[in-house]
Amino acid sequence: MKHLQPARTRRPSGLRSVDRPKILVNWPGGVFADVHWKKDFHVLLSFAELGYDPVLVVAKYAARNRPPGVRIYEMGDYDRCRASSKLLNSICNLYYRFLDSTKLFKILSTERPDVYYQVHVTPFPSMASFLHRVTNRRMKLVLKLDANPDKLRRWVSKPLWHPSRIRRYALLFVSFFPYDVIIAETPCSYNALLRVCLPFPGKFRLLPNGYDPSIRPPGGDAKRQKVVLSVARISRQKGLDVLIRAFAEAHRDFAEWRLRIVGPVDDGGLLEDLRGLAASLGVASSVDFVGPVEEGVLKEEYSRASIFALLSNWEGSPIARVEAMAYGLPVVTTEAGCGSWLSECGASVVPIGDWRAAAEALKKLMADPNLRSETSSRKCAAVLSWDEVARKLERMLEDRPS
Repeated sequence: MKHLQPARTRRPSGLRSVDRPKILVNWPGGVFADVHWKKDFHVLLSFAELGYDPVLVVAKYAARNRPPGVRIYEMGDYDRCRASSKLLNSICNLYYRFLDSTKLFKILSTERPDVYYQVHVTPFPSMASFLHRVTNRRMKLVLKLDANPDKLRRWVSKPLWHPSRIRRYALLFVSFFPYDVIIAETPCSYNALLRVCLPFPGKFRLLPNGYDPSIRPPGGDAKRQKVVLSVARISRQKGLDVLIRAFAEAHRDFAEWRLRIVGPVDDGGLLEDLRGLAASLGVASSVDFVGPVEEGVLKEEYSRASIFALLSNWEGSPIARVEAMAYGLPVVTTEAGCGSWLSECGASVVPIGDWRAAAEALKKLMADPNLRSETSSRKCAAVLSWDEVARKLERMLEDRPS
């Protein structure tokens, strides 16, 4: 772990400090890889562009890229308990989480940030940050929820007296209480949270995930090829079997098109099943399983494709959909992860698991280049760069009383 430095001199209250303000982003239990700089954590770099001093706290920093100017603390991997019984494992996990919270308190006391931004809801770090604010009254606390809106809707649909709802209500009350702003990524999550009936709905804010502000769509359609691109892990979550069936159906009328699936392999057995499915449908030679690629190669994939498709079975708020729109691609997606919100951006939204509906959406886009251009040119509130997200969050914090 990074060695703690002497505490800084106390500064006046208020979001903006006399010297450079500071933001500390904490991901409790998180193992940080290079891909995470594209996700929630890019907001740290965007705040740095706004003049903030950036600090990152994670369980383990496994990324090769270390952005200059970002101080990084490692707390130690959560996977430290291997007792033979569930009870002993639970006790062990509680002990380490408490221990990590005391470390976090020390880091907060040393860094004295103006903004504490926690990714994911976890009670122990939340209380540690709340206790630190007793001595650092200017600090604003932000919680970023990475919630599956479909699960949230199912949970809030249960009666108030249901045991699971009572248990989660108590957990969320303890976890939410310390924060000034609680961010939901989609309207579906936001509306579900308002229905939880917690006594502080004024804390909830809707702020979508962003995309890398360096992304620029290619000029014109000169580079575009007849390619359907899907950026997704090889896992059952991503509905790639549905995508291959939909593409095979569309391919009957548009045989010159290809499907390229870019992303790491989480499930080797599923990859073989998908290859077999493509072969059985007669499109094996038109479906490319590219695997994981470097960022520069991924940008080329986005720039060459003409359609983007992500037919997930469940999601939180996938960055790939937003990235595709930022690159100027028309999107075919499912209702998972509040996909219906993207219909105002021109996305074709189909029911989960419905390959026939997905095939019809692909055919319409394949058949009409003008429709592809018109769809990809539409902008909406769901598509923001991380720099825009950071500016919106800063305004939200300035509007909250100290």
